[in-house]
Amino acid sequence: MFSVQKVSDDDLTIQITGDFDAEATENSRSEFEDIAAGWNGDITVDLSAVDFLDSSGIGAIVFLSKRLAERDRTISLSGVSGQPKQVIKMLRIDRSLPVEFTG
Repeated sequence: MFSVQKVSDDDLTIQITGDFDAEATENSRSEFEDIAAGWNGDITVDLSAVDFLDSSGIGAIVFLSKRLAERDRTISLSGVSGQPKQVIKMLRIDRSLPVEFTG
């Protein structure tokens, strides 16, 4: 589950809660596609309320990253801790995207 908060005309925050797994990404696929196609600013994905992250969640982040990069926009991750932190470090996502680790 996620919510979207427009911070400014150039910045958007996506707050994800619960598990960011195959089921969550499937249920929110169309919203992510709409954001990727229609947003012309930068995006921060707030993972502070995510307890579990799998390859589907990583795939959604990479999808957004590639779509934004096509338009010279960026994506960053914030509030990353626990199991999501382990996955992001293991996959070295933090070497290609700005990531704010906590905890």
